[in-house]
Amino acid sequence: MIVPGLPQWQVVLRWDDGVRSTVLYIGSLWIGPMSQGVHQLALACYTQRRITELGLPEQMSYLILHFTPVQIAAEDVTLRASA
Repeated sequence: MIVPGLPQWQVVLRWDDGVRSTVLYIGSLWIGPMSQGVHQLALACYTQRRITELGLPEQMSYLILHFTPVQIAAEDVTLRASA
């Protein structure tokens, strides 16, 4: 889902077991909202891992490796502007 006016970020996480995951965070990088938003995305991502990878612990720590801005294709911007 594209939210007009809000920046989108690809966030790379590294779990304690060394596995890397990527989530899409939409919003500003203000510390409070960003921390809460990325944490919720990480929890959802880990829940999916636990479904597909049996035997994982109930909780696992993670490290945010980096944020990368997501570029919106010019066609998407044109479609949103004309909608």
